[in-house]
Amino acid sequence: MTLPIDPAEALVVVGALATKPADRNIERHEVHPVQVLTADGFQPVRALDRGEFGMSSLVIRPDADVVYGSSGNDFFRLDLATGTVTDFDVELKDSHEITEVDGTLWIANTGRDEAVAFDLATEGFTQRVPVRSARRPQASAARPGGDDGAETVDKFHANQIVRTLDGKMSVLVHHVDGKQTVKYVAQRLVKMQGNGGVIELETGRGTPLSLSGPHSIQIVSDDEQWICDSRAGVLRVYDRAWRERAQIPCAGWGRGVAVSRGSGTVFVGISAIRKRYLQVIPTSQHSQNMVQAFDVARRALVGETLVPNLETINNVYVVSLATAERLLAL
Repeated sequence: MTLPIDPAEALVVVGALATKPADRNIERHEVHPVQVLTADGFQPVRALDRGEFGMSSLVIRPDADVVYGSSGNDFFRLDLATGTVTDFDVELKDSHEITEVDGTLWIANTGRDEAVAFDLATEGFTQRVPVRSARRPQASAARPGGDDGAETVDKFHANQIVRTLDGKMSVLVHHVDGKQTVKYVAQRLVKMQGNGGVIELETGRGTPLSLSGPHSIQIVSDDEQWICDSRAGVLRVYDRAWRERAQIPCAGWGRGVAVSRGSGTVFVGISAIRKRYLQVIPTSQHSQNMVQAFDVARRALVGETLVPNLETINNVYVVSLATAERLLAL
């Protein structure tokens, strides 16, 4: 089953090597962190072969002749006219998604549970906002659990900052109460999921959605926003009041959602399950790295394709074919 890509468009797929050596099956030199998919197949973007492990997130701005991005612990600008890369001085730790909102790039600095704001007009960092919960108790050290060896640590795991359909700046988090349970399975540390949702950035007011390892809020229409409920292997469809409208099964751990407005298609990155999770995630969700396509109106799978030269998929983007050709020419 191939992907129904509009002839005037292309897909950009972003990913990396597994960060933990025990999870790896390939070496860094085999990884193509940014790839373009057109009718000619997948081709690597050589100018964006960066990072110790690969690429985390991009904001592609062809009208301004620039691409901004992060490989997790850095932040840079790529000039599409010259191929020049400029690194910015900012402290990041395991950053996830970067989202453009009203002239500002919001970086989810996941390793520090904060939102970092970058003003596009001045190219300066203007805010570092800690993610907080209005109902969260005072932070404390890790607490041992019961006989199963589980313990609780203070962690939101903030994945994305985005303006949601209700007009509020919101943070997508794995743990809406700021409490993460971890345990050892076969001598490997495994993070337990199940209390994900969104938190208003300004007030800390949380909306629990019972999501398991969620990624990638995407506004799909005027009254629908889709989220990858990654651990559950489904796309969840919500209205502006966070009422669930539908669940759409996908092949596995979703990371990255992009919309083709012209064709009415949603593209979802499916990241292969890391070795440490194989014993706690159902075999039916042990997918390979791929991109799946869903028809927005029918909420139905309409295509999929495997993605080579990556161990984890971190994001997908829809761009014009002209922009894709510019990226490949660098």
